[in-house]
Amino acid sequence: MSFHQTMATTASNTVEARAVQWASDAEARKRYRNFCEGLPALLMKCGLSQTLAYLLAANQVEGQALAKDLADHFYKLAVISAEEPNDGNPHRLLKKLQSFGVPQYRILSNIAAQAAVWQKRMAKAIINTD
Repeated sequence: MSFHQTMATTASNTVEARAVQWASDAEARKRYRNFCEGLPALLMKCGLSQTLAYLLAANQVEGQALAKDLADHFYKLAVISAEEPNDGNPHRLLKKLQSFGVPQYRILSNIAAQAAVWQKRMAKAIINTD
């Protein structure tokens, strides 16, 4: 499976899992979809670390869930090696991002932008907000 296929599959699986998780809560699904739709622009405007910190600081469960989903992309794509157990911990990812140099950080930011586009596409396709 190619890198982009893995990314698309990961996005599809995470969005489907969130849709099932909030099957009885239409507002939560709508908020999660809105977070997904705004993620690519937020990454472009604020950068990877600031976006991750914003999602983690959000008082909404859906924003924190999206931060975990973004961390899952990095671990599942094996872009960042997990020295600790691979639990997709976004706090651990944020801490690791601080240790990277500029070239590595820019590569990870590019991957995050691509993952965000896939999250957005899958959220629009899977999560019905009607």
